[in-house]
Amino acid sequence: MSDLGLPVAEGAPGLVDRVYLSLRDAIVVGELAPRTRLRENELAEHYSLSSTPVREALRRLAFEGLVELLPRRGAIVAEPDLSTIADLYTTRALMECAAVKLAAAATDRDLTRVEAVLAEEEAAVKATDHRAFSILDVAFHRALSDLGGNVVLAREAERLHRQIQAARSRAAVHLRDRLARSHAEHLEIVRAVSDGDPRRAQRLVGAHIAGVKETVLRALDTEKTTTLGSAVSQ
Repeated sequence: MSDLGLPVAEGAPGLVDRVYLSLRDAIVVGELAPRTRLRENELAEHYSLSSTPVREALRRLAFEGLVELLPRRGAIVAEPDLSTIADLYTTRALMECAAVKLAAAATDRDLTRVEAVLAEEEAAVKATDHRAFSILDVAFHRALSDLGGNVVLAREAERLHRQIQAARSRAAVHLRDRLARSHAEHLEIVRAVSDGDPRRAQRLVGAHIAGVKETVLRALDTEKTTTLGSAVSQ
């Protein structure tokens, strides 16, 4: 961590990747709140780099919907509204249901990576480590989608998932009970895939995402109401 409160990614293959991965994870887990200004000069100083890799990393984050680039004002962390978040969930559900259908129907699927992520998830649940679980949640769904063999589908679903995770981090205090439930649902989904049952796998993924969507939107609405109430009373 630095004075900016940002982790520094280790082992990244390039300078742009180093900045991108650090900022991406900080946004996804809520360490960088929505509307936070991301100043190139401050970030360059933090990472001990020139402004060029920082600028490229911000452009990549903007493409992924995690950052907004404002003309003559620089970059800020994106803040999608509730309607947009609902649309992200709906679109992601369509993608992941298609991906898990392919995964369950595949004859050469290797669950090693998925099972490894599940083991890390279990440890995060036991430790009530929301930050770790948030990152692992994305990793689990990406690994599951990858089993279907459609790289484009898996990549785009992951991109939407990261936007959702960044948005839901605003209401993390209201989602403490969701970790164990999500992990249990992940286990059920993997069983369906392992059994080679596409219909059950699709149903479980759809129900899982719909359940999380309802919980998150309600929590975000509660958080918004609480914040507005506090602002009015001051």
